[in-house]
Amino acid sequence: MDTDFQEMADNREPKFISQEMLHDLARDLDLPKEKVKSLDLVSRNGICYKKEFSSPRFVVDHKELSSFFKMEHKLSQELKKDRTAAKRRFTRKVNIFKEAHGAATSGEVLRHMYEKVDESFKVVDAANEEVIALLKESEPCDEHERYITDLEIVKHEVYSILVADAGKVKQKPTLAIKKLEPPKFCGSIRAFPTFLKDYERLVVSQQGMDL
Repeated sequence: MDTDFQEMADNREPKFISQEMLHDLARDLDLPKEKVKSLDLVSRNGICYKKEFSSPRFVVDHKELSSFFKMEHKLSQELKKDRTAAKRRFTRKVNIFKEAHGAATSGEVLRHMYEKVDESFKVVDAANEEVIALLKESEPCDEHERYITDLEIVKHEVYSILVADAGKVKQKPTLAIKKLEPPKFCGSIRAFPTFLKDYERLVVSQQGMDL
């Protein structure tokens, strides 16, 4: 409290702030719930005094409280901006991996590329956790949970591609060669010399032995 709001002198002219705004402030300062519920607020001359937090009393005017929430909003926007930049890098790594896989890149290179995908996802996850940590207790975080879940699904899809590629049996290309058919002798004596010549040329010379 001392570091966020300075003590105001009695002669300083404060502005009125509502009890609801002070309750919000208490939540922002991580005060226990029972403390928030038992806030003792006394209105005097249009001023809200907060008696529970310290002695002497602190008077928080509208300008100071507004400044606090503006800083909080600015921090939230900066964190979301960092998260968006991290997501953009993650998407780029995923696209590079898919392009490399489509170009039949080696498995070793694909594994290295997946590591980059995984690293970039972790950066997005950390940035998303910072955004969630800034939320008030009353704010739902479902939207931010879905945000990171959708990206995690993409990461698992990339990993599935990597695993499927590694499981493929790499077969060497082979050239189909027609089975050698030896010449057949028709039984004619006159055709025998030709048969013998063809036999020696096709069978004996190719196989190195007489079939």
